[in-house]
Amino acid sequence: MKIFFNLILKILRIYSKYQKGLIQLAKGEKVKLRHPDWCKVCGICVSVCPTDVLELGQDRVEIADIDSCIGCENCELSCPDFVLKVVKE
Repeated sequence: MKIFFNLILKILRIYSKYQKGLIQLAKGEKVKLRHPDWCKVCGICVSVCPTDVLELGQDRVEIADIDSCIGCENCELSCPDFVLKVVKE
């Protein structure tokens, strides 16, 4: 449980730096489903996405609006199952 909270704190710090403009996002990078069968539908990635690109499906996370993806990597960093990957298009 302690690892989970440390991960959440790390994500919040990254997001805070992003909001303050201290982190520049990589242009042209978008989220992809790397291992969709590994998804446990926990919803962590959906909750940390600042642009609501992801949504929960019946048996895995779905990419709802890929054009809104800013490549921040919050979803990739927070996914405990390594389902998501942010890659250059």
